[in-house]
Amino acid sequence: MDRDPVREGLIRQENRRIRQLGGLMDRTLEALREPDLPWEEARRMICRARRQALRLFPGKEAVFDLVYKPRFYKVLDEKWRLM
Repeated sequence: MDRDPVREGLIRQENRRIRQLGGLMDRTLEALREPDLPWEEARRMICRARRQALRLFPGKEAVFDLVYKPRFYKVLDEKWRLM
């Protein structure tokens, strides 16, 4: 089977964007867990993470809202419910 260098390049780019997105989401979740983080700053962080995710994957707003937004707000809910 012949290798398609264009296809392989596209796959590498996609994988790189997926890794970037994962790192971004992990760093955001970690920052949201900071004990002295104000509520408004937490909301701004989530908005920034969403904008950055959409730069990596344009048109995927629904995916972000379905997958990542609940994770972020779960952390905030747990944090502020305990305070």
